Amino acid sequence: MPSLERFEARMRYWCDEADMGYSQADRWDFNPLGGNCDCSSLVIHCLREAGFDTGGATYTGNLSGELTARGWVRVAVSGDPLPGDILLNDSDHVAVCVGGGLLCQASISETGGAAGAAGDQTGGETNTSPYYDYPWDCYLRYVGPSDGATTQDGTNDKRKKMEAIIQINDEPGLYYFDGARLHQLHHPDELKALQMVAQQCGRDLPAFKLGSGDAPWGTRLMEALR
Repeated sequence: MPSLERFEARMRYWCDEADMGYSQADRWDFNPLGGNCDCSSLVIHCLREAGFDTGGATYTGNLSGELTARGWVRVAVSGDPLPGDILLNDSDHVAVCVGGGLLCQASISETGGAAGAAGDQTGGETNTSPYYDYPWDCYLRYVGPSDGATTQDGTNDKRKKMEAIIQINDEPGLYYFDGARLHQLHHPDELKALQMVAQQCGRDLPAFKLGSGDAPWGTRLMEALR
């Protein structure tokens, strides 16, 4: 099954461990002992290695159209991408967030241009670097199929639809339920931020009360999640 974690791992492998150079003239030469790629062929190749359907994606310019037809959404640039997000400038560049404030990318050849010899001649033709704004037009974020199938991050889409804001047993304060755990909210803006993120991902985030003092179903939920 496809996996966002494997996607990140393959990006790290080709950027940090394999001897991969940058060249648009030889962009599909994925040879770990001395090959070449460019920014988009690297991302597409790693998506395929991780089990993602990339459709007819072949270069940066058609990446968004092909992936948004296959479970990805365009998310507004915030400066704080999630691991597995694809950082996209539709015209010029693409990279992948791998967590920890880092991204992986194929940058530039040893000549400072678009073509070069096989293998990483400079140690930075393909690289892992701190996050920066290229500037990006959007983050492509995987939200998965809508039919309840297992998604790329290893969760079930039906479980994702269980996300909600819950008031427990008439008690003051709210909790965010992510489908697996409860997270107490400490500020009204936290609720607003969660709803904004859900909306950007194409989902609603319902809010409801669970249980009461006489029928403490909220307590039972908290006990079940321990």
